[in-house]
Amino acid sequence: MWHIARRELLHNLLSLRFALGTALVVLLMGVIGYVLLIDFEVRQQAHLSAVEQHRESLADSKVYSRLSVTVDFPPSPLSMFAQGIDELPTHLTVSAYSVPTLVNPQNKGTLTTRSGGDRPYNPLLRLFSRIDLAFVVRLILSLLALLLVFDNYSGERERGTLPMVLACPVRRLEVLAGKLFGGLLTVAVPLVAGFLVVLLLWSLSGATRLDDTGLWLGVLLLFCISLVYLLAFVALGTWMSLRVSDSSSGLMA
Repeated sequence: MWHIARRELLHNLLSLRFALGTALVVLLMGVIGYVLLIDFEVRQQAHLSAVEQHRESLADSKVYSRLSVTVDFPPSPLSMFAQGIDELPTHLTVSAYSVPTLVNPQNKGTLTTRSGGDRPYNPLLRLFSRIDLAFVVRLILSLLALLLVFDNYSGERERGTLPMVLACPVRRLEVLAGKLFGGLLTVAVPLVAGFLVVLLLWSLSGATRLDDTGLWLGVLLLFCISLVYLLAFVALGTWMSLRVSDSSSGLMA
């Protein structure tokens, strides 16, 4: 199985489609990561300003009935990978007469939190509306995975090398597992390169603390989820290659 996976990996690494796909993924992740990094720095500065303003406002409060405490939520660096829910509140206000709850007094299960969203406007994000690094994995890398493995069986059948492989003392399941693993390793190369570009931007900007264990665990979790997601497309392309008789039919399908 490992020899077949290595063979598939080397075959894909030397192909033109892999080189073009990897260059596209790295370029997109670099550009989008840079734009989202600028947006993160702006939101971080706005958060620090809001914290200082609310701290001064709390210090100036002299009457208990007018006392209100505002909790500010710092922006997460992981939002550069996945922006998450739009218009997420940036602060929450608690006063003597208003306590935020997740369930209203009538127990209808509605959200009754008093929150605010003073997220600053970033004109650069108009060029990348609803596009984050997860978009590159979800669309570009998934298509690249299909293009890399759509002919791993049908292509060998056309070249006449598949009967030679099956003539060796190897089970068909091992051949399938080797092709799946080789395709996954191939797709993991541009994925790792894209993540490294983003981490390089983080280190050069200095906007994030790279010694945060929770941050690295989040990045690792996102990377593993991306690999599982891409594995589904590798399996889909391999299954299609098994079902068709020639590579052109597999590509069209």
